[in-house]
Amino acid sequence: MTTSPNPSAAPTTRTPPASVRLAVILFLTDVVLGLVNSALTLALPDQPQAQLPTGIVIGVLALAILVFYILFIVMMRAGKNWARITLTVLAPLTVIGGSLVFSDISALLSVGGLGLAKVVIAVVELILVVAAVVFMYRPDSNTYFTQAR
Repeated sequence: MTTSPNPSAAPTTRTPPASVRLAVILFLTDVVLGLVNSALTLALPDQPQAQLPTGIVIGVLALAILVFYILFIVMMRAGKNWARITLTVLAPLTVIGGSLVFSDISALLSVGGLGLAKVVIAVVELILVVAAVVFMYRPDSNTYFTQAR
């Protein structure tokens, strides 16, 4: 006697469309480049060194923000529309923060290779975040997030 499989027992995982997967890759690449950019900031000469307690607090806060940012990316990939909206709201903040590099571009470029690397990374990060948001709202992405409700 054969029994038919119970459809309700089957896993309900859905594969995100290509545009959502690409948005995830773009966001995660932005995270990695942000870490590289932070390391470059620490490596720049003539940077005022923060007092140790202040540096620790800033580092812990930055790490917490990074963890939540990655959580939002993972949840967006899982089809959670609230995560997509959160990433969309955070994107302009990322763009504004990245644009601050250009306010001090002459000083960064005068440092040499490290400064130039920071400027190039900032430009790439801006492009990545804007592109990721665009991919999150493509028609196949919209369908994916609508069906996830």
